[in-house]
Amino acid sequence: MPTDTIYKKLILENFKKPRNVGQIPNPDALSKKVNLSCGDRIEVFLKINNGVISDLKYRIDGCAISVASISILSDQIIGKKIEEVLKISKEGVMKNIGLEDGSGREKCSTIGFEALIEALSDYIQDH
Repeated sequence: MPTDTIYKKLILENFKKPRNVGQIPNPDALSKKVNLSCGDRIEVFLKINNGVISDLKYRIDGCAISVASISILSDQIIGKKIEEVLKISKEGVMKNIGLEDGSGREKCSTIGFEALIEALSDYIQDH
């Protein structure tokens, strides 16, 4: 199966059945982002225990790419130390769903990542 077909299937699967959707009551970290160019909106909630992300939930109103990207990313980071998560790059997030810089969908694919990094940065600053 061609690589682009695999990624299209991955995006559709995660868009139709996104993982970790929801809200965490009394989160340890929280961030909201809006993509002004297309209207995608996301809110990320984190529970952090001893420097480890023990849970991540999000609420999103966005396109298939933005939903799929945060769904995949959320699965990858739950259970990881904050330091490990901060080493993830924007390019790595885009690669998760088969996109490259210059594809025109960078903002869609990274809105969840940007919200996550903002929430973690605020958490680190406050603790």
